[in-house]
Amino acid sequence: MTRLIEPLLIFLTVVATFVLTADTLWTQELRWVFSYSAAVILGQGLIRDLITLLRSRDMTAAPVTDLRGLCAESTVGLSLLIVGAGGLTLLGVHQTVALGQVQITILLAVLLTAGWIMKDYVVALRRVEDHRQVRVR
Repeated sequence: MTRLIEPLLIFLTVVATFVLTADTLWTQELRWVFSYSAAVILGQGLIRDLITLLRSRDMTAAPVTDLRGLCAESTVGLSLLIVGAGGLTLLGVHQTVALGQVQITILLAVLLTAGWIMKDYVVALRRVEDHRQVRVR
């Protein structure tokens, strides 16, 4: 049951966005679109983590796994932030984009769905001297 709550909230958020952005034209520089997209993904992960912490008081202690890495959500969110706020600014890219109701809704739906999918993945960091012998599956 609880696994269905987040997809339902994503759906309701997307529908509310579509309804509330009627006749809206959002004009921003591309770097800010990247940065706001990063904020959506990072914010979604933060909210999920806070809810998990609040709920963990009631849960039995789960086994802990040691792994050197980053959660995929944080990796993608930070990458978007670096590209948007850092890279495009340093390169002097000041391209303006205009997003209407449908584009805003699709962007938010893609970001929230991607965040929901990425929540169960970790990008593992491991030093391998000769990576020619590593098979990625």
